[in-house]
Amino acid sequence: MPQRPRGAGFRPVTLPAVVLAGCFVLGAFAARPGYATDPALEAREKLLRAFDAIISRHPEPVDDDAMVARAIQSMVSDLDPYAVLLDRNAYRLLQEEVRGTYVGLGVEVELAQDALTIVSSLEETPAYGAGLRAGDRITTLDGVSLAGLTLEQALHLARGEAGSPIRLTVVSPGDKQPRSMTLTRSPIPQLTVHAQRLPDDIGYLRVERFRRTTPDLVRRSLERLYHQSTEKVGGLVIDLRDNPGGSVRAAVEICSAFLPERTLVVTLDGPSIPEDDRTYITPADIRPSQENNENPLGPFIESVPIVVLIDGTSASAAEIVAGCLQDHKRARLVGTRSFGKGTVQSVVPLGDGSALRLTVGRYRTPSGRLIQGNGIEPDVRVDADAPFTLNTEPGEQAIRDRQLLEALRLLAHPKAPAPERTAASGSNSPAAEAPGDLSVAGR
Repeated sequence: MPQRPRGAGFRPVTLPAVVLAGCFVLGAFAARPGYATDPALEAREKLLRAFDAIISRHPEPVDDDAMVARAIQSMVSDLDPYAVLLDRNAYRLLQEEVRGTYVGLGVEVELAQDALTIVSSLEETPAYGAGLRAGDRITTLDGVSLAGLTLEQALHLARGEAGSPIRLTVVSPGDKQPRSMTLTRSPIPQLTVHAQRLPDDIGYLRVERFRRTTPDLVRRSLERLYHQSTEKVGGLVIDLRDNPGGSVRAAVEICSAFLPERTLVVTLDGPSIPEDDRTYITPADIRPSQENNENPLGPFIESVPIVVLIDGTSASAAEIVAGCLQDHKRARLVGTRSFGKGTVQSVVPLGDGSALRLTVGRYRTPSGRLIQGNGIEPDVRVDADAPFTLNTEPGEQAIRDRQLLEALRLLAHPKAPAPERTAASGSNSPAAEAPGDLSVAGR
C-alpha cells in the first residue's frame, strides 16, 4: 500500500492539548524578565479573542452589534445604578433633555378618541401663533390618521427637523367642520421653572429640573416676580422638591444669581477628572446689569431672604444648589433629607450614535460634605404628611403645604427660633432612582 505523503490528510489532535500548549508558550514568554504584563491589556485581548471565536465558529449567524451591546451592558451593569449603555434613541433623548429644547409645535397634548387633544399651547410657539388652544383636537398629521395610534407613535409623527412643514387637521369645540393648516416645526423650550406671587409679597420659584435653558427661565421668573410685587419682595421660596437633577452647569449658573462672583459652588472627586475641572465656581452673574436703572434686579436678589424646600426626591444638581446656598448661609433649608445622589456622570459617544454614560466621580459641597449616600440635611426638618392649613386673604387660594407654610413663617419672622424638629416618616428614597446628569463631558 502506498504511503500517504507526510503532512497530507487528517491527523487527529486533541483540541485541549493545543489550547493548553498555546497558553503554556504564551505564559512562559510573558513570564520572562523584561516582559511585564498589563492586566487591562490582557483583559481586552481576551474579550477580542472571544468575540472573534464566536463570529468565526458559531454555526448560526450572529448579530455583531447586538452582541457587543450586550457585552457592554454586562460590563457596566454591576458598577452602579447610573452607568448604562444608551442606544441611538436614548442618547438623542438625553441630549434633548439636557439642552432643554425639542423640535415640535409647542403643545401639551393627551390622546383621546383617536385624536390628540390640546391641553395647553405654549406662547411664542408655532401652535400658539396658529391659534391652537386648549380643547382643540388634532385628527391627522401630514395626512396620517391618528386613529389606532399610541401617544408615542402620534408624537413621533409630530417631531421632525427644525424648519420643516407639517400639515394638521384640527377640530375646535363648536366647529362643525375640521380645518386644515400647515405649521413649521421649530425648537421648543421645555418649561422647567414656574413662578407665582404668594401672600405678603413672597415670591415662589419652583424648579422642576436643571436643563441648559433653566438659568434663563429663572432670571425671567425673578424679573416677573419683582415687577409683580406691590412693594419690595419680602422673601423668596425656591422649591426643589421632586427635582431629580440635570445639568450641573445650570445649577452653578443659578447659584451665581444669589452669590458673589467666583464663589465656590461644588467640587468633584475622581481619578479621571482633570485638576482644572474639579472645582466649579460662580461665573459672571446671570443677573441683569445694574446700570439699567429701570430694572434694579441685582440689588434685590443680592439681599432677598431665601428658603429652599427639599425632600427625599431632591437629587443631584438640586442637592448641589441646596448644599451650596446652605454652606454659604445664603438660604435656609426646609423639608426632609434629600436623596443623596452625588455621583458625576460623563457621557462618552461611541461613534455610531450610541453612548456610554459612566460614573467618573463624586460631588462635595463647598464645606466638603459628600453628597453621595448622605444627602443634604435641612435646617428645619418638616414632615410633609402632617395636617396643615392656612387662611389667606379673600380671593387668594389657600395654601395646603406644611413645608411651604414653614418657609413662609421663616421669611415673615427670619429671626424666630426654628420649631422642634419633627420625625421623618418613612424612607427619604424615592421609588425610582434619580436620573444621572451630564457634568464633565461636553463642558
